[in-house]
Amino acid sequence: MEDSLFTSDTGVEVPLLKERHRILQETGKCLVEKFNGTFSTCVAMAKNSAQSLLKIVMENFPSYRDVATIDGQNVTFYKRAQILIADIWLCFEGKGYGAFDDIDSLTIFADYSNNHYGKVWKIIKMVLILSHGQGGFSVNKTLEIENLKDASYISQRVNHEFIKLSGAIYDLKITKEMRMAATSARAKYMQYLESERSKEKTETKQMKRKALEEEIYFLKQKKMFLQKDIHQTNEEAIDLANEAKKSKDINLFNKSHELRKTISEKEKINTLDVKLNEKSLELKDI
Repeated sequence: MEDSLFTSDTGVEVPLLKERHRILQETGKCLVEKFNGTFSTCVAMAKNSAQSLLKIVMENFPSYRDVATIDGQNVTFYKRAQILIADIWLCFEGKGYGAFDDIDSLTIFADYSNNHYGKVWKIIKMVLILSHGQGGFSVNKTLEIENLKDASYISQRVNHEFIKLSGAIYDLKITKEMRMAATSARAKYMQYLESERSKEKTETKQMKRKALEEEIYFLKQKKMFLQKDIHQTNEEAIDLANEAKKSKDINLFNKSHELRKTISEKEKINTLDVKLNEKSLELKDI
């Protein structure tokens, strides 16, 4: 039964399950013993500094210390720790818990999409298509046209090599197959354009759906953090009020009242619910 809980529908088990369990226990113990049982304490201690929070994470949570030794020297990446801070900044839109004055000092951000590298990828494809002969790219330079597609590069390269193999362009024999190919070329080209348009629409829809799913996820995370923060603040206010009644200390009453005021200011969850509903409806319409 326990094995099936951590196994996918395809029968693949969760990788590194024991290691994950160990890290969860290790992290939880550290939070309880050093940070009042919540990571928000770490964020508060950092005082709006991403670098300070990075230092706190690295010093207290061993699982985030991605350090390798190469030729006797320690090489540090801090990838996971930096992504953790970047996710907090993104989740809270640079406000509240996510307000870091030096967020641009981070060197690593999560990016699970190739969209940012689209232009570079097109160039790489063209370079791979071009011939690497002793003459370099001289033959293909005469074929380069603005917005030339990779399929055109391939076709023109094939034609060039076939003409070269035949001796000269005047030595080519026009066959029946060649005439049929030329006649149907326009129809095939229009079919290709329609296929590309359809593909582009599908990709655009997928990108929009993914962006909405990510936005909904971050809104849910933001709501969860706010709810937890409000709950903790309320508990603290109640404790102060009870202590004030016992000691009849007016200062404790004032502190309790101030905390309750901050709770009302933090009651932004309702607006988050509205946003979540709007985004969920948008997602259904896609």
